Amino acid sequence: MIAGLGIDLQSDSAMDLPWTDPFFRRVFTAGERREAESRGDQAAYCAGRFAAKEALVKALGIDTNHVRLNEIETLWNDAGAPQLTISGALRTLTEDRGITGILVSLTHSGGTAAAVVVLTAAE
Repeated sequence: MIAGLGIDLQSDSAMDLPWTDPFFRRVFTAGERREAESRGDQAAYCAGRFAAKEALVKALGIDTNHVRLNEIETLWNDAGAPQLTISGALRTLTEDRGITGILVSLTHSGGTAAAVVVLTAAE
């Protein structure tokens, strides 16, 4: 059963900040920062991950101001697809709501990243 759906768009240029900017530590996990540093398109990579975080928050129907975005991590899985995982208070929230799965899709075009998140729950 679908328990939530969220979508978000982010401009690559919004992530074109100095890599030392505190924003990156506040928003991205250590794993996401490592993956981003290994790529030539760090701004596009970060825009996609930020869009995924915002899409998850929208799927949950909660206020972004009450979420630690670095509790949301989107890394490539072994098959090369994005995989979203959560931790901390956000994980507790999703467990309390009966969320059993989180699906994420990312795409990039024309300097914009888009993410769609679908939450699933048992019927």
